[in-house]
Amino acid sequence: MDILTQKRITNNGDGAGYFKHCVCYAYKEKLDPGEMRVETKGYGVCDIDALYTYEEMYSVKKYYEKTGDNPVMHFVVSYDNKTVRTAEAACALTQKIAMFFAPDYQLITVVHKEDQGHSDYHAHIILNTVNLKTGKLYHSGSKELFELGMFIHNLTGNFCKCIIKYENPKKLGLKDTTKSK
Repeated sequence: MDILTQKRITNNGDGAGYFKHCVCYAYKEKLDPGEMRVETKGYGVCDIDALYTYEEMYSVKKYYEKTGDNPVMHFVVSYDNKTVRTAEAACALTQKIAMFFAPDYQLITVVHKEDQGHSDYHAHIILNTVNLKTGKLYHSGSKELFELGMFIHNLTGNFCKCIIKYENPKKLGLKDTTKSK
């Protein structure tokens, strides 16, 4: 079974903290013990410099005046060891999954190797939520997550379990910018 997790940050105001955090994570050199970055790839953005990538994504948000709610989507796909056994296979699948979004959205992907029991490889997909062509925000409901899960199922042949995980910005060491009444 593959696992697709959609991470949502809550109570982050304009979202710049978590947005920048996600983009910088894709380029992070020092990972957790036992974890190795295999590949970072950009779609519609630079894929060699975190701050430049963030500025490219943020400029699209500013152009369409969408710098507020829903700043970034962060998906994690954990590939089942039964079907994804090599870094090359994980990277190839991640590139195919990226094409689900690439015609309309800027995104970066990062593939990691880390023993998680059922999975040796997982991929982070960090998506700018503003559509490049229309300026509309990506809707991130359970219907859209299920559609992405079915797309992954059709690629791998595995059942894809879909999870929405809510994150608290304070837990991530980010400033909570919401206003209290």
